[in-house]
Amino acid sequence: MAPVVFWVCIEIAARVAGTPPLSENDAYVAYTTQRRCQFSWRAAETACSNEPLKHPDTRLLVTLGGSSVFGYPPGIPPFAARLKKLLDHAAPNAWRVVNLGLPCKNSLFLRNCAYRALDAGAEVLVIYAGHNDFAGYGVWNPSRQIWLDQNAWLYDLEMWLSRSRAFSALIRLMRNDTAPNLFPPLPGPAQIAAAQQIVAAAFARRITSVIDAAAARGTRIILSTVVSNLYEHPVKRADWDSSPLYNSAARPDLVAWAQRYREGIARHRSGDFEAALSAFTAARDTFMHGRAPTLLNEQVRELASQHSHVSLIDFERQLHTYAPEGIGCNFFGNDSYCDQFHPNARTHRMIAAALLDKLRELGFVPAPGARPR
Repeated sequence: MAPVVFWVCIEIAARVAGTPPLSENDAYVAYTTQRRCQFSWRAAETACSNEPLKHPDTRLLVTLGGSSVFGYPPGIPPFAARLKKLLDHAAPNAWRVVNLGLPCKNSLFLRNCAYRALDAGAEVLVIYAGHNDFAGYGVWNPSRQIWLDQNAWLYDLEMWLSRSRAFSALIRLMRNDTAPNLFPPLPGPAQIAAAQQIVAAAFARRITSVIDAAAARGTRIILSTVVSNLYEHPVKRADWDSSPLYNSAARPDLVAWAQRYREGIARHRSGDFEAALSAFTAARDTFMHGRAPTLLNEQVRELASQHSHVSLIDFERQLHTYAPEGIGCNFFGNDSYCDQFHPNARTHRMIAAALLDKLRELGFVPAPGARPR
């Protein structure tokens, strides 16, 4: 009983001292709400339940990933819904398409959902993922973040303890900011590169586990490279001349990023689109700001090449070829928003069309004019 008595004494002392619970701190609540969105440890049990996966007399295709698969902003028809319409036209009443994408979620959630889809008899899994792994794990101590994600019940414990004044006082003694900055100053290039390798390796392990499980069930996997806003994030084209891009005194860690970003602007304006794309891509890899780096898509291509039951849609290369005018708000926004990686309606249509072409290539869907099997 001694620890309990000791804790009660501290709780009383904290109350007398006027220490407010962290659960009443708006900044802390906002931070933990975002963290719960990312790392809710039992999310797959509810979000990937078996009921939507039932497919009597139809074949099952499941799409997996984060908010880019779920559809963002809310209300935008995601590529899964667009693919269903294309399939209904190409092969009427043959396919059930279930979208198991969920905002904030990374490859750990994806893996757990994929197991449920495989148990339900899915014939095809479509995986479009990777941004949230890098956004959630960051570049400061990704190994620690990955471990916590795998033991995310600790976050629930912290949320419960945050109602305690004693715990709240202890946290305030340990750190100055109750809600850590999601994007603190960047470490050096070597640490960023090492962190990217750690996150990419964790992503590869999880996707490989899905690939192996699919092989045992005879399920086809379609992996897609992911795309992101290169030209207009975090600075929109309209602000290229007016924005200082960074304050060199306040953010010396962004000097290298700004140099690459300015080079991309200059190359683009001169009409050297290939060099502009390279410069903007290098800028993104220097300052990801939630976007997956080049390493992620290299990993996806490698995984697809290693397994006969895995097919690749290299949507990144398709988009790069399709858009010499630049990859910005024209693919990741509309009149009311523009962000770093959520496909807009145009981009969702392109992904759905690419998926239909791949399904035809694999023999799952008859060619136009051909008789269904």
